[in-house]
Amino acid sequence: MMESKRKWSQVPGALVLTLLLALSGCTAASNSSEANPQSTGPASGNSSEAGEPSTGDAAAEEPTEIRFFRVAVTQDPTKDRVLLELQKRTNTKLEFVTAPWDQQATKVNTMLASGEVIDVISMDDGAVDYIGHARNGTILPLDDYLKDMERYPIESMIAYDDVYQKFLVDGKSYGIPCLNQPGGGWVAGIRKDWLDKVGLDVPTNLDELYEVFRAFKEEDPDGNGQDDTYAMIVAQIFDSWGLMMRLSSPPVTWTENEDGSLQYTGTSEGQKASLRFVKRLYDEGLINQDVFTIRDRDYCLNDFTAGHSGIGFSPMWAKSLAEVKANCPEAEVELLFPAPHDPRYTNGATVNDAGWSWLVNVLPKTCRNPERVLDLLEYLNTGEGRKLMCTGIEGIHYDRYEDGVFYGISQEEQDKDWDPKDGEGPTGHPLWWGLTSTINGTIDFEAYPGDLLSAMQNCVTFVSEEDKADNPFYEQRKMICEVMAHELIDAKLETASTYSGKLSSISNEYQSRLILEPAENFDAIWDEYVEQMHANGLDEMYEEAGQWLKENGK
Repeated sequence: MMESKRKWSQVPGALVLTLLLALSGCTAASNSSEANPQSTGPASGNSSEAGEPSTGDAAAEEPTEIRFFRVAVTQDPTKDRVLLELQKRTNTKLEFVTAPWDQQATKVNTMLASGEVIDVISMDDGAVDYIGHARNGTILPLDDYLKDMERYPIESMIAYDDVYQKFLVDGKSYGIPCLNQPGGGWVAGIRKDWLDKVGLDVPTNLDELYEVFRAFKEEDPDGNGQDDTYAMIVAQIFDSWGLMMRLSSPPVTWTENEDGSLQYTGTSEGQKASLRFVKRLYDEGLINQDVFTIRDRDYCLNDFTAGHSGIGFSPMWAKSLAEVKANCPEAEVELLFPAPHDPRYTNGATVNDAGWSWLVNVLPKTCRNPERVLDLLEYLNTGEGRKLMCTGIEGIHYDRYEDGVFYGISQEEQDKDWDPKDGEGPTGHPLWWGLTSTINGTIDFEAYPGDLLSAMQNCVTFVSEEDKADNPFYEQRKMICEVMAHELIDAKLETASTYSGKLSSISNEYQSRLILEPAENFDAIWDEYVEQMHANGLDEMYEEAGQWLKENGK
């Protein structure tokens, strides 16, 4: 059965009015616990972009115990002062259940199958069968809760907006998507001082990019007299590979051919051209030869910040720029955006317009108190919740906040609560990118009623006082949304849930063969790859995608 649409514009007018009143009313009525340190949490869950939940009688209640699954959590909610403050403000007692990145899907499936008591799961819907769990009852439908728009104005707006309609299953909400600026903000940066040394300009197309790879390998751009540099360290399983695949192929799953026919991007002529370009670099020794064996997630970027390569791919240049300058004070970095590309196939976008989510928060059937879990998630999306999770407690971790800028951030105090190497983003806390949002800032939901996309695009980006003055890239996550690729099929296809794992394995295998085997075999291997993809589920995906396109009038 195909997923049903429930557009935000289709929510009954009375409910829309209720939401607008709730958003505006919350702003007027909110009481910040930074001004009122005795605030202990929500009674009704009302919240706003600028405020916190109303306290009501929550102080007299026992804290609600919430077991929260989130991948790769290192923080201890019994010691970390940010999490202690979060629990005080929301009158909760948090326990994190976690797993390493490569074990998250197995852990989630095991918890759901065993009936382990868990109250909320940040689910990777690309690795776990979100639709299947919704239909078999292992996760709860949320409509009966979210219709209380006075209590959950933000979550209701998120759940039913056009941006996230693909998370509706048979017209019902089963999860609250975690807000994310598409691509996580990953952007390539290039050493402009290296370009100057080898007499090249910032590349905009593939011919110019090839010359950069050649010169950065052969012309000693770091000036140490040794043959020890590359343009970029490339690893198949990490983001640098994704960048290389986007040189001639847009970052979408489905697109159209010139004749208007549907095209799966992974088997497109553009994808073939991207792989042929990488093959050329590999055969000429212009990229690292261990491209398929690197397993260290941070290796590629660390090589750049250490000064051994000239192109880095980073989610947060506010941090990466400081790191490269610490090792190479002479370094000058310019962002490669749009990415160098072949205009026959793509516009140089590194993200797509359907990529505004990463994980989705679901409530398993074992959830003990859905209303209070939703209260917590609602608070985490408010302005006060975002400031707390991104930077810490005013008066302790920073002195004051104004219009997106944190003044007087105390590294000494932050170091007391988390290991500096675990710090994320320009303003600190390791969980800023998790729980409900990876948008490093506040979103004025009230100012854009019924238009969540504009609200997210016009977020107020968080930045430290120092980076505001010195770092030109602190708004890179907003910048990356200026040039985007259009995702033709903005839906969770059931066939994709069934076949994507197998197709991904086939793709990885043939990508390796295309690069490693003799160049004269390239075309034959590509044809074999396409044949294998179609024989292992791609035909079924084409059928469902075409039907979706037909039904949705695209």
